[in-house]
Amino acid sequence: HDTDIAILARERQTDEMTLRTLCDLTLHDTSEPLPTRGTPTNSVGEQGVATIPTKKRVHRVVLTETEDFPLVKGYEDESSEEITIDLEEEEYLEHMLHEGTQLNLVDSHVGKDGVWYARLVVYEPDFLVDVSGLAASFAAYAKSPKVYLMNKLKPRQTTEPILLGELASQLLDENMACLRAGMAEGLPYKDSIKRFFQNNAVSLTTCKVSPNFHDEAKRQKENIAAMTAALSESDPNFSAERMLSETSFVSEALGLQGRMDFVQDDYKVLIEQKSSDRDLTATRKISSGGTRKTTTSR
Repeated sequence: HDTDIAILARERQTDEMTLRTLCDLTLHDTSEPLPTRGTPTNSVGEQGVATIPTKKRVHRVVLTETEDFPLVKGYEDESSEEITIDLEEEEYLEHMLHEGTQLNLVDSHVGKDGVWYARLVVYEPDFLVDVSGLAASFAAYAKSPKVYLMNKLKPRQTTEPILLGELASQLLDENMACLRAGMAEGLPYKDSIKRFFQNNAVSLTTCKVSPNFHDEAKRQKENIAAMTAALSESDPNFSAERMLSETSFVSEALGLQGRMDFVQDDYKVLIEQKSSDRDLTATRKISSGGTRKTTTSR
């Protein structure tokens, strides 16, 4: 199916973008410039044609003619003039384009011959692709769009690490709620685990849970409490009252969607939980001047 091919082809585009670029495109409005990458401003396009940058970072184009691929024609809106776009670097799109197809042209340049060249072309950007599923196609054993397709076909399994990850999300929610309420000690473990068992009864009965489950769960709770306490003391930007849980984000420019565990409403603090084989807490500065906190407890 053409849509499935488009999703798989999106892997090629994402491979050209760094994680920092993805975060910037997701968290910031489209008036900000892209980080410098690829064809420089006022330089030379793919065909050796001198180019100048367009005024906008992202252009949404509706195609009108595709017969002369890789040169296709389209317009931004009904009142704009028809433009010609060079898609030679996106040859995989040839059999997927037709009249009415929508493309996002990201960081475009226009040659003296009037032909447009885009640093990134996004096919049907209104069909949102989950960024976590896309990232999973970069596996340790392969970097291929086939991994994305395989993961889509695989049945969902409930394992102990998955249950611990879901419990960790609940524990982080509870920890933030306690900070907002001024409860420094947080909820007792027995109250947290009781709530988790009530909400995940089916998963717990169908999954073989090891005798160490409670020990691992308590360690998760301790790590989360230590992380938020350290963040409260060390980062003046942090405010539990302004933290938003499981916030959804959409990148119209890239046609991607995703969620974040916790993000502050001013984007100065971002908390993501990831799994690992060792204890690790990493803090990095993000482009807005705030802090990205990544906690791993497995």
